[in-house]
Amino acid sequence: MNEKIKKHLEDRFKETRIIFWYDGKQEFTDFFNQLEISQVSKIEINNNEFQVKYRILKEKAKDKFLLYFPYEQKADKDNWLLDVQLAEGLFSADKLGLMLSEFHNNQLMQGILKSREYFLNSDKRRQALKNIVDPADGVADIHLKMLAICANTNADIASILTELIKEYGYDKYSKYNLIVKSSLESELWDFARRSYGYESKKPSIKDFIAELFDNMWTNSTEDRDSLFITAIAFFNNFKDNRKNRQAFIKLSQDFAKQYSISEKVHKIDINKLEKLDIYQDIDKAIIGYLIDAILHESINQKDLGNIISKRQSSFWYSDFENVYKTIQIGAVFLEKLGLLDLQVDSMADMMTKYMTTYYQIDQDYRQFSYHFKKTNSNSSLLALFEKIERLYSNNFLLDLNNKWQEYFDIEQKTEYIRQSDFYKLAVESKLKTSKLVVIISDAMRYEVGQELLTRITSENRYIGNIQMMLASLPSYTQLGMASLLPHEQLCLDSKSLSNVEVDGRSSLGLDNRNKILQSQVENSIAFNYEDIMSKSGDEIKQLCVDHKLIYIYHNVIDATGDKLVSEAQLPQAVEKTLEQLTGLVKKIGGGNRITNFMITADHGFLYQDSKVDESDFLDIDIKGQDINKNRRFVIGKKLPESPNMMKFTSEQLNIGSGLQILVAKSINKLRVQGSGSRYVHGGASLQELIIPIVRISKPGRKDDVSQVEVDLLQKSNNSITTGQVSVTIYQSQAVTEKIKARFLTLGLYSDQDELISDVHELTFNSNAQLSRERETKVKLILNDKANDYNNQTVYLKLKNKMSDTNKYVDYKSYPYLLKISIFADF
Repeated sequence: MNEKIKKHLEDRFKETRIIFWYDGKQEFTDFFNQLEISQVSKIEINNNEFQVKYRILKEKAKDKFLLYFPYEQKADKDNWLLDVQLAEGLFSADKLGLMLSEFHNNQLMQGILKSREYFLNSDKRRQALKNIVDPADGVADIHLKMLAICANTNADIASILTELIKEYGYDKYSKYNLIVKSSLESELWDFARRSYGYESKKPSIKDFIAELFDNMWTNSTEDRDSLFITAIAFFNNFKDNRKNRQAFIKLSQDFAKQYSISEKVHKIDINKLEKLDIYQDIDKAIIGYLIDAILHESINQKDLGNIISKRQSSFWYSDFENVYKTIQIGAVFLEKLGLLDLQVDSMADMMTKYMTTYYQIDQDYRQFSYHFKKTNSNSSLLALFEKIERLYSNNFLLDLNNKWQEYFDIEQKTEYIRQSDFYKLAVESKLKTSKLVVIISDAMRYEVGQELLTRITSENRYIGNIQMMLASLPSYTQLGMASLLPHEQLCLDSKSLSNVEVDGRSSLGLDNRNKILQSQVENSIAFNYEDIMSKSGDEIKQLCVDHKLIYIYHNVIDATGDKLVSEAQLPQAVEKTLEQLTGLVKKIGGGNRITNFMITADHGFLYQDSKVDESDFLDIDIKGQDINKNRRFVIGKKLPESPNMMKFTSEQLNIGSGLQILVAKSINKLRVQGSGSRYVHGGASLQELIIPIVRISKPGRKDDVSQVEVDLLQKSNNSITTGQVSVTIYQSQAVTEKIKARFLTLGLYSDQDELISDVHELTFNSNAQLSRERETKVKLILNDKANDYNNQTVYLKLKNKMSDTNKYVDYKSYPYLLKISIFADF
């Protein structure tokens, strides 16, 4: 103990000249008498204050002195050495005194810490406080820094309360308990009162959080505040900080139950609800409202889109993203279907209208089904799902193909390219001027090709177009694949549907297709998708150097849909196909020697997400010889006539082998044991026969993809005189394939980039052509830190997230003069 006391004194004398040591119990008199410290004079004070004062300040003004008082410290008025004491510092040899002595001559610090021995008991806490304390700190500054050490965060009340709330959210209390044990609880709540207007007879973390949630609710639903407006900024910043997400979710769920939000939320006007995101029940109520409005046709696309757009930056959007997308696509589907005109005057007219308009119904339906499945068939969407299923099956799929059948029965002629002519008319002509990659994706129908074109051409430096092609009949894989190869004559194998001969050579399997290709183009080659994707960039580059024509076979849609156990996953299979084919084009086109692609299919498909009606099945028993039966067609000999089926000879279809083919009319299906019925192909419906030729090229090195520009409207008013700032942000262009959405945060910052308001995450993805429809109004609320920057220039900043990081950099910045007359609760 004595050595420790001596060490403390020696350390103190490195920084000060005079030390005052009061020992009221005279416990250390003997130690003092024996103590020796190099270059330090000892003086015991005993009615010799004037003499000592003259000696230490006049005679030996540069020497070091240890002044020992064998009594308690006198009152200031009786202390003749008080001025020197205040200038130098106290020392005490008891445990508390030794700890206090580490803060040297900081009398204010020692006074504050004297009653907080628990805080001082930790070497780590004492050292942390010594590291951050400043001689200019006042009482409030020191209290704040001690609270920050207890909470292990920055020395500002927002950071401290954030840590305590987050801790409470995880059912932990160690930081708050440390504050209580350190006798800092009243100081904590005094800061909360001054910064956020929180007052309570029994303040606690739970009570403070409850007040925050209640204030946010009443502020939005009743235009009434129980706290300062700074509390809103604090709450929003806590909620929107990704580090606090899990804690906020738990707190929100707890208080939603305690405040009975699920009952209250349905009584609030939608215009008020759409601005709130503190409870998950709010999104559930908005979703219910939107679905009801769509079903009762009481909302237009613009209003629905505005509501969903606002929710995109809300806290719970990621939980309900697919629900909102299902709703939005469903509404688009219903609107398009309601405006659809199926009046046509020829087979060619119907094909043209399918290519330009009708395909969108199939596409919207498939996308609706995809997102609906992603919601795990959310029960709130069932009524909308059932309506769309009914309308798609009866008012579109059936009506469209019944009308198509009328023309197909009598015409069967078209000016559009037929699949059997694909190689001669599309591939061969292109090979005269460039190398080419042909990608054949099994069952990629026309509407999927349209979406694929949009995805690929939205990538940097890719351009393209789409053409319609009529698939071979019957529209099944082996015939379609054979039709896409170079040939003079196709012939069905009379014994097996799986083999179609190309100029007398089997087309079954990759090896045979390679031989057929190479018989026409010497430096050509065929791959399966998996094989080409397994190759390195250098290997692909060499393939492009060595070959003029590359065929790539891809099979996800048909492999999924053509099985009873997986046909319901068809929408997901299409999405996977779109992702894989986009990636395939980028992998080959990225820096390699071939920059021209054609993407097509062997056939299309019919798909319904719900169980097929019995009326769609043909109740007939087909008899004949050598029958091969599919859900949409039959191949054999001596086949009967049927009013519900079209009959062809193989010679009529240019696949001559002395066979007959029956094809079900419209969307009718044959019963086949063990086969699925929601996904089918092989027939002559528009969806099965009309397939795409997607042409893609990468002509140059100049970038052609950018993000939309965003700017602030009304820049002239550059003063902030209240605690709220309303601004309008303008998206200068509409989003297109080549002009991408931009994701920004918006907030007010000091010149040192300290946040002084809440932060809003904003998505600028509008494709509206009217400029006023691309405006976004935002209200920023200043936080308690703004007080430090009054009468200074602050900055409204739009920040861009750096790719592949969590860092944000300034996108645009606008100066404002912060000039608020009364800052207490603005």
